[in-house]
Amino acid sequence: MIIDVHCHAWPDALAERALGGRVPQLERHGDGKISSLHRVLARSGVDKGVLLGIADTARHVDAVNRFVAARRGPDLLPFGTVHPDLPLEDNLASLRRHGITGVKLHSLFQGFAYDDPRVWDLLEAFGSRIAVIAHVGAGGDRLSNERATPAMVRAIVRRFPDLRLIACHFGGYHRLEEAEEQLLGENVFLETSWPPTMARLAPERYARSSADTARTAWSFGLRLDDGRPGGGDRGDPGPSACPTRPRRASSATTPPASWASPRPGHQPSSPARPTGGPPRKARAD
Repeated sequence: MIIDVHCHAWPDALAERALGGRVPQLERHGDGKISSLHRVLARSGVDKGVLLGIADTARHVDAVNRFVAARRGPDLLPFGTVHPDLPLEDNLASLRRHGITGVKLHSLFQGFAYDDPRVWDLLEAFGSRIAVIAHVGAGGDRLSNERATPAMVRAIVRRFPDLRLIACHFGGYHRLEEAEEQLLGENVFLETSWPPTMARLAPERYARSSADTARTAWSFGLRLDDGRPGGGDRGDPGPSACPTRPRRASSATTPPASWASPRPGHQPSSPARPTGGPPRKARAD
């Protein structure tokens, strides 16, 4: 089973406004509408997508969580949102109210740094019950690029060893040297999307990261226009990639139970099969 852990989509009526100027340096592919996401996943050969909610401000947290939770279904798992400007108990209450067991952190869009004590309070409260997928690395201006560094992620996983954390973009978008130095061997999953396309990343770079993992579950999504590998943060709901587990970490290819089983009685999905060979591109029909 292929699980795409990096899907973005918005209500159809809001998608165009939500995407307007969001990532100006990346060309858009797709319309960002939630109604399109199911077709994109099916066309790319992806069995399940993780729909990531992001609240830019604290006042939108509950509305975003309500939206993603309502889309839970056979092909979608909801990851909600929190914001440190909202009191800790209000964040947790929103997740409980909507039955959400995983959250997305995005330092660029949400405007906070991962070493903010309020963020650490949230992570401590999550324990092993709430999984986290987080943007790591560059993507904005010089100041915002320092809000989510590989070193910050390393400090987090060492401080909270029970936390189920997935670090996006090989653990450091446009900061691969730091990611390799700081995160390989740590207790963190590495998500493998690279906007706008994996073709921009030299094969020896991701081959080196792959070789330094005990077992790796690879699958790549497809760009909507031409089928080239890509995915993640492009302003469309297209597939990205399954997580990888760095070496010396346990349960190398098993997704965190908290997001594989989002509601009572739901059976966890089988992870993608580990492979020792090169990355395997998702099938396009």
